Amino acid sequence: MTSDNPVEHGRSLVTVRRTVNEHGTMTVEVHDSNEYRQVVAFAADLRAVFANLPTGTTIPVEMERLHTRGNCWRVTSVGPTGRGGSETARRLPDSTPRATQ
Repeated sequence: MTSDNPVEHGRSLVTVRRTVNEHGTMTVEVHDSNEYRQVVAFAADLRAVFANLPTGTTIPVEMERLHTRGNCWRVTSVGPTGRGGSETARRLPDSTPRATQ
């Protein structure tokens, strides 16, 4: 069921599938729905947070849909998902991206 509300409420874990390109866009996969989203905008200074993330990095974000641009999204904030822990993005020594709690 989809909502008519343009804002996705709450944070979701996403995995970087295509890193930020020369046009400032990237592709992420949302863990809960397995959907791919095209991120084309970032709030405030958040683009710098994503600029150097390698493919496979998992990070909690909040996004809003940009309805006038198809499957395009803006990252509005980054941080814990509120699922009972403080999840942060990191890479484990075995190079497997995981969110920690």
